Amino acid sequence: MKEKLMDKLGIAGLILFYIISLIVSFMPLLALPIRGILFFVFAALMYFIPATSVIFWIWGLIYVLGGKQDAFAIIYYVCFAIVFMPVFLDASVRLYEKYCRQHQSEAPPVTQAPTTYTKGSPLVDQINKNLKANAEALWSQNTSHVDGGPSSMADLMRLSYTRLSNIAADSDYFEDRLLEEAIPFLFEVMITVSNTNQVNIDGDLDAIADFINEKGVPASVLENRAALYNKILAGILVPRGEWFIGTRDYLNLENNSLPVKLWRTYGDLVINESCAEDYENAPTVSHDIAVRIKLAKIMSDIQAKVLNPMVRDIELMR
Repeated sequence: MKEKLMDKLGIAGLILFYIISLIVSFMPLLALPIRGILFFVFAALMYFIPATSVIFWIWGLIYVLGGKQDAFAIIYYVCFAIVFMPVFLDASVRLYEKYCRQHQSEAPPVTQAPTTYTKGSPLVDQINKNLKANAEALWSQNTSHVDGGPSSMADLMRLSYTRLSNIAADSDYFEDRLLEEAIPFLFEVMITVSNTNQVNIDGDLDAIADFINEKGVPASVLENRAALYNKILAGILVPRGEWFIGTRDYLNLENNSLPVKLWRTYGDLVINESCAEDYENAPTVSHDIAVRIKLAKIMSDIQAKVLNPMVRDIELMR
């Protein structure tokens, strides 16, 4: 919304955006019969203790429902639905997950989680060496498949990255973050699904290492993300879903496949860089609702056009 207003009105659009944001933020107080010094006291309370805004939003809704159903009431209902409810649902989900983690008994053993990218693995050793950079020839050689599908895991890695890059290039937000986190995400999906389907990728490690090295992803970053993804796969951590526009479906985490859990976590890393350092306790980053809706659409495209085809292609390699 901010970008559109600035495109149309320039600096006046930016000022208008902040005025609208300010009015919407304190909409509950405008709906309630609170005036004078008390108004500013409650406004300060909402600003410095955001959790109190829940009380005022619900209080305001009750007051508006019992009052005159005019234009202001309609505006309040709309703001309640598109501003307050998504944030409230996300916060409720996060509290529920935190409660589950705190009352969870001993974490389940890593029975489903595959052996993944760790220090000392053949792939790390390959990345830390001066590998050959002529990967384009390898790409051309491996794509001469009759049905257009990948002929090797390295081929599939490149194809999936290309698909994700195209989605990122068409997005208005988070293009850099989508690409920065793409390689660790795709590699972890490849390892997870290939292990689940008993597909041996040892013969492709050199070519995959070439590709990762070509993209300039440090081994330390891959190891960091692998450690996080392993905890997600093992059930030690639950996907935060910070980017997610919540529905009740999200609460049903038990039905999520391993690749979907990786996908949800990838979205968190994209929208909140702090998750990479401390996934469980990283502070939530506040984004304009339009930005979060846009990212949710991007993530939906990645699931449909990158994740699902990648899983399917690996299953066909059995």
